[in-house]
Amino acid sequence: MQYCEKCKIHVRGEKSCCPLCGGELTGSAEPETAGYPKLKTPKMTKMGIVRVSLFCFLALEAVMGMLQFMIPGVLPWVTFVMIGAPIAWCDLVLAFYHRNNVILLITVQTYIAMIVGIVIDRLLGHPGWAVEWMVPSCFIGLVLVTIWIGKWLKKMLLVEYIIYLAVDMALSMTQIIFIRIGWNKFIWPAAISMTALAIMAIGALIFYQRIVRSAATRVFHI
Repeated sequence: MQYCEKCKIHVRGEKSCCPLCGGELTGSAEPETAGYPKLKTPKMTKMGIVRVSLFCFLALEAVMGMLQFMIPGVLPWVTFVMIGAPIAWCDLVLAFYHRNNVILLITVQTYIAMIVGIVIDRLLGHPGWAVEWMVPSCFIGLVLVTIWIGKWLKKMLLVEYIIYLAVDMALSMTQIIFIRIGWNKFIWPAAISMTALAIMAIGALIFYQRIVRSAATRVFHI
């Protein structure tokens, strides 16, 4: 550190003369240090990621809307992109926020897939394949995957994931709506899936009544 014999002070940094009297300094100079600590550049927050993704999807919607307006009917895929973009954004946000809950993530993804399948089925003018085959298969597959993840993969207690099974079993009965309104012409897959899940629900109520009640209390506070 430099020193001024006249002022009897130590001078930090590298100076050519004393800042008080202008006299000669003795000693060795030291590198100049910053007056304020250097702050780390903050990483992008969760909300920042959501906003960036939202901007990208809205920009895509704007481009697709312009194409639809300028050349209507010529690019049929534009309509599917405009419908798929907000669904994809919601799917991305849900996956981001629920990435630590595998069962919830898969459940939400499956329901989104079923909705998208039904919408595409209707837009293509070939109603039937989604409600006849896809939806029944998704309900059965979702229940089996939930059991596998909860019991064997994550080693969870039944009370921790039985509520997901209950919701899936209850919502599977909505397939009756597609049968009643005439969308489902081949009802065997839907009937089999609803019957199988109804039997599972009855078994859960009979053999695991206390666990079902405990799970309902935890989730719905009843």
